[in-house]
Amino acid sequence: MGSEAYRIPKREQLVEMWVEPEGATQVYLFLLPPGSEFGEGEVPLDVLNQPDEFVVVRSIEGQVYCLNKRYIVRVRFEEPERPDAETAPRIHCVFRLHDGEEIEGTVREYLPPEHSRLIDYLNQIAGPFIRLELHDGMTLLLNKRYCVRAVPLE
Repeated sequence: MGSEAYRIPKREQLVEMWVEPEGATQVYLFLLPPGSEFGEGEVPLDVLNQPDEFVVVRSIEGQVYCLNKRYIVRVRFEEPERPDAETAPRIHCVFRLHDGEEIEGTVREYLPPEHSRLIDYLNQIAGPFIRLELHDGMTLLLNKRYCVRAVPLE
C-alpha cells in the first residue's frame, strides 16, 4: 500500500506569513475542504489555533515543510465574506507588537454582551491567533504572543 492511501485531501490557500526571524514570505496553507468534518471547510484560523506545535506549508517554489507556529508573528490573506460579518459586533483597535510596529484593525466576532470588550475577546480565544479585519479588506491573523499592547479605539 503506497503513501497515497494515507493522504488526507486538502485544498491550498495562499497567505503572506511573517515568521521570526526570517521575515515575510508567501506560502500555501493546507486546509480541509468543504464537506469535511469542518462542514464549510477549514479556514486559516482553524489550522493555526489547533494545539499542534507545527503546521505544514508549501512554499511558492513547491517545497513542503513543517513550520513551528510559535514563530509565526502574523498571517495576511484574502478571506471570503463571512456570513455573520455584517451583524457581528465590531471592536476597532490598534495592536503594538514586540518590535514597535502598530497594526490597526477591527475585531468582528460574536461575544456574549457581558463579555464584549477587547480584553474579553483576547482572553476568551483559546488559541494563540486572533482575527483582525484590516482597512484594505484583507484579514490578518495575529499571534497574541507578539502583542505588547492592545488598545480599543471606539
